[in-house]
Amino acid sequence: MRLVAALVFLGFGASSLVCRYTIRDIGFVNLRPEEYVLTRVESAVAGDGAVLSQETSTLGAVLCQDSNLRVTGLNARRAGGGEWLDLLRDADRSSGWFLTGPDLPPLIFPEFTSDGSGGADAELRAAVDWALESPLREEWNKDALTTFADLWVFEGVDSQANAAALAEVEAAVDALKRLAPSLPRPLQHPARIRIVTVADQAATRVSLWSMGLSDPERRPAVAVLYGRAKRAGDVLVGDSISETELVTQLALVGSSCECDTDRQWLSEPSLPLRWSTEMQHSAADSLGFDPESPLVVAEVGRILSQVQAGNRGGGSKGGVAALLLGYTESSLAEGVALPTPAEGELEGAAGAPNSLHPVVGDDWSFEEPSGEPAPVPRSWASNFKTSVVGSLALLLALVTGLCLWIYMRRRPA
Repeated sequence: MRLVAALVFLGFGASSLVCRYTIRDIGFVNLRPEEYVLTRVESAVAGDGAVLSQETSTLGAVLCQDSNLRVTGLNARRAGGGEWLDLLRDADRSSGWFLTGPDLPPLIFPEFTSDGSGGADAELRAAVDWALESPLREEWNKDALTTFADLWVFEGVDSQANAAALAEVEAAVDALKRLAPSLPRPLQHPARIRIVTVADQAATRVSLWSMGLSDPERRPAVAVLYGRAKRAGDVLVGDSISETELVTQLALVGSSCECDTDRQWLSEPSLPLRWSTEMQHSAADSLGFDPESPLVVAEVGRILSQVQAGNRGGGSKGGVAALLLGYTESSLAEGVALPTPAEGELEGAAGAPNSLHPVVGDDWSFEEPSGEPAPVPRSWASNFKTSVVGSLALLLALVTGLCLWIYMRRRPA
């Protein structure tokens, strides 16, 4: 009987792990606990002397425990290549704090002044605060759990370009509302627009650096963020800001984590950010699962480790939004006609936004309305996956039935 119960439990457990999360859900799971590194670089350390004392290193670990940052020290003269010495020499300094991240150049911090009473520990606290805190990120932490996604509009020096970028952003948010019925789950939270003026940008240097925003032309830029301030794709700058690409990123945030979409974009980095224990508890209550759970982290890691193929659609006319949701971009400029897609270009698109209806329940399947054309046949990979799952389910049912039959035969009359 115990064997029967165990098999039944495993069957229900396996089915419960299929398509549990949306992309927004995954955005609250911290898969990179040390995504950024705060490094104290010294050029005048004698011999093999440590740059940071044991006590300072321990304090750094404590200060960064609720973030995606870690603290370390580096002797620039012992580092190969001399790049760190060049950076210090360019800044006309003999030491300094640097922030490094994925595919980003080192960012040197300003010199922190103190009254001397705190020493190295006070300087470390100031550097960690500068790396993790800003009014923009504080606002994000306040609204993250009640927001589907944020569109941060970084203004440039050209007011007309700013107005054009904002028009594209507002059109994308309106389009998302129309496309909401076609997403796997209802949009329980709004997509918000946050305008960051040129004056505001002076107080958020780390955020700009982490997004790779160093445009010498000072053009407007737009970033779509969700979860723990994760980017939903490339930051769009200048003429690349379009309703189509923004809808593509927004639609992907609402997609199922088990969809056929290329998952490479899920490796887009987060901002350097604090995420307190209180926020962790609030996230668990809001999401219905604990994003800090090792089981959840392992399951999300399994999803992201699957073979990734395809194209996210960035930069193409209609992109993923057109292919998945039957969305086409309309011109914001009155009287300007968009090129007509070539015949067969959108073959396989959903058609009208309401051509698919979500099935009520926890899975991500869709039902076809009566009277509409039959869906395009799935690929051999999808059919093979379905066959394997069906075969395993049938095998589990046969084993369960066999165990029940043996149990009933051996049971005393």
